[in-house]
This record gives sequence, C-alpha cells and structure tokens, in this order.
Amino acid sequence: MKVEQNADLPKTTHCNKSRRNLTEEEKEARRIRRVLANRESARQTIRRRQ
Repeated sequence: MKVEQNADLPKTTHCNKSRRNLTEEEKEARRIRRVLANRESARQTIRRRQ
C-alpha cells in the first residue's frame, strides 16, 4: 500500500480565505490519512534497519 508522503499537507491552498475551520469529518479523514502515512514510513524505516 503506497501512501503519498505529503498526506498531512492541506490541499486547500486554492480555497477562499472566508472558509471556516474544517468539519469534524474532514479533520477525522485527514487524521486517518496522516496515521496511515506515518505507519507506512515507519514500516520502511524498520525494513531499512534489518
């Protein structure tokens, strides 16, 4: 499972500034993607050390 490395970067740079803070659903989805990306990078680090 390949996860892009910039999973925790906000994709909302093109959004207008009047937008309010993220909904709980968006925050949860972003948090899950960050966890998955961290897990993948940790897996690669462990593989490198063996």
